[in-house]
Amino acid sequence: MSASPSDEGAQRKVNAQPMEPREHSPAAAPASQVETKRSGESEELEALVQSYGRGNVPGSTLVAGEADAGEIQAAVRNLSLYVLAAVLFGAGVFVFKSPEAGLEFFAAYLTEYSLSVDNLFVFLIIFNYFKVPLSSQPRVLNWGFLTAAVLRFTFLFVGTELLERFRPLFLVFAAVLLWNSASTLLPYFGVGEKDEDDNEDLADNQIVKFVKRFMSFSDHYDGEKFFTEIEEKDPSTGNMVLKTVATPLFLTLCVIELSDIVFATDSVPAVLGITQDVLVSYSSNLFAILGLRSLYFLLAEGLASLQYLEPAIGLVLGFIGGKICLDFGGFKIPTAAELAVVTSLLGSGVGLSLWLPSDSNGEEQRGGKDEEGPLTKVAQETSLCHAEGFVSIMKGGAE
Repeated sequence: MSASPSDEGAQRKVNAQPMEPREHSPAAAPASQVETKRSGESEELEALVQSYGRGNVPGSTLVAGEADAGEIQAAVRNLSLYVLAAVLFGAGVFVFKSPEAGLEFFAAYLTEYSLSVDNLFVFLIIFNYFKVPLSSQPRVLNWGFLTAAVLRFTFLFVGTELLERFRPLFLVFAAVLLWNSASTLLPYFGVGEKDEDDNEDLADNQIVKFVKRFMSFSDHYDGEKFFTEIEEKDPSTGNMVLKTVATPLFLTLCVIELSDIVFATDSVPAVLGITQDVLVSYSSNLFAILGLRSLYFLLAEGLASLQYLEPAIGLVLGFIGGKICLDFGGFKIPTAAELAVVTSLLGSGVGLSLWLPSDSNGEEQRGGKDEEGPLTKVAQETSLCHAEGFVSIMKGGAE
């Protein structure tokens, strides 16, 4: 899919695809403009999260109904094949390694896959913010998931080695999972409202400024290229020279990669809380990552209205955190029971979301007002907090 280096160098002047005008383009805005726009841009991000909670992204380059039936069928087919491959691999682990290892594989696979759904929602926000063309999104996802596979192996391998040498680290992982579980569940009970001081979005351009410290970027997309050439006047000679710069597509990839590192704080402790076998933990992560591209496009086509999945994930994280504490204290929960609990929680979250329509859908079917139920609103606000939390972390790194 990528262009060859010879193709890039053959043109003296790149026929670039301009980004659509937008109030918060990736180019850094003057400080005064940034300050005056923050309130409106924060409201825009919140509206975006609320919209993708219903399966639509306003002004996005990938919205529900944009892909044709053939593309949707292809995504469903590919996702089914990846899931089937994971099932067959898990069955092989069950038969040829041990039944316990096989059950651990399926528990880790389901946990990682459920956590990935929330990550994909944030990817959707990032693509919308940078106005990434639909045709260029698969390349970013491919590179992003490839890098994620390498990073997850590194994190899991290092984590396993550390746990073998320092068992109290299990309690640190348990604390991380229990904290994330509480952060996810408490808003559903009206506790732990998000801090207004954190109500900032990607429009602050802190991530952009952070990455721009290390390289120059153009203001235009150039197809699927991560780097392009632009003509620039040499200040010393006054002549026009060609300069290689990164495109906004590469900037988007950098943000995706940085976000995956942040998301690993959930998934890596969760998987290591289920199994410390490197083969089982990494293979379960790898099979979950393989199907994420197809899952992303299905989610963007309106399958994101799983309002009960968020609390189900919170319960899974809490269960695994509690299970780690019990294991550390000498009380081991059978792997079969662990798999049954994880499957039941996630299955209940998905099943309830499909069986019980949201209040907004129910009102529309009755011809009433389009109002959101409290659970749907909390789920959207929780996802917004996740996105804003990622931005806050990156802002801290940029300062």
